[in-house]
Amino acid sequence: MIRHIVAWKLKDEAQGNDKETNGAIIKEKLEGLVGKIPGLLKAKVFKTAGKYTDYDYTLISKLESEEALDGYQAHPLHKEAADFVSSVREGRACIDYDDGKKERKGIVTMKGNPMTLIGPELKVGDKAPDFTLLSETMAPVSLNDFNGKFKVISVTPSLDTPVCDLQIHWFNEDAANHQDTAVLNISMDLPFAIKRFCATAGIENVKALSDHRNAHFGKAYGVLMGELRLLARSIFIIDRDNVIRYIQIVNEQTNEPDYDAVIEALKGMA
Repeated sequence: MIRHIVAWKLKDEAQGNDKETNGAIIKEKLEGLVGKIPGLLKAKVFKTAGKYTDYDYTLISKLESEEALDGYQAHPLHKEAADFVSSVREGRACIDYDDGKKERKGIVTMKGNPMTLIGPELKVGDKAPDFTLLSETMAPVSLNDFNGKFKVISVTPSLDTPVCDLQIHWFNEDAANHQDTAVLNISMDLPFAIKRFCATAGIENVKALSDHRNAHFGKAYGVLMGELRLLARSIFIIDRDNVIRYIQIVNEQTNEPDYDAVIEALKGMA
């Protein structure tokens, strides 16, 4: 599910007019705010279904980054959005930074069945997109929490499957060989399921995180399988400057990654 920050509804200002005039008034008011509000890059207006179907239009804003929420919340025109922004900060709601849905086909399969990847095709040398995930204690975790370190990100569809189990154990053992490196495992598993799995499996060197809430990582890194709402098995290595240095997306999702290639990539960054 894609959620956006909803600025406010101006339905009351359009009451008493015919349907066409209602829509024109609200569209002009909302779209006129683009460029005037800090962090607001793009807006679109649409008619929503419900009680105020004839004149209930909503501004959908595209924010450059989570930092833009500061200006968004403080701006006087956006006081009605303050509660929502607070809920984002507290992890009770989520936002999307891009309202354009990107789909890529012909890259991965699951048991031979073609899957559609949602999100951009990242390349080595790209700046790593930020993300907000949940730890096993439901605490929010972002890329910035690992600033100054190399990041090895192991992406798995679900830890409660044999191949994913093997993958996180391999990284758990290999992590001890790399100093000043954060090793993460990201999946769609629920935080409480991750906590149980790691405790039972003895995972101590990998920080396992959940993307279940809004698939923020999956969509930002282009590894969300649309048909299953699971993350595609993949590996990302990010340097201290948050630049992507290595990418491996496993073609058939029931196969393990090429661990030797990961080792060579890490040697090249030592």
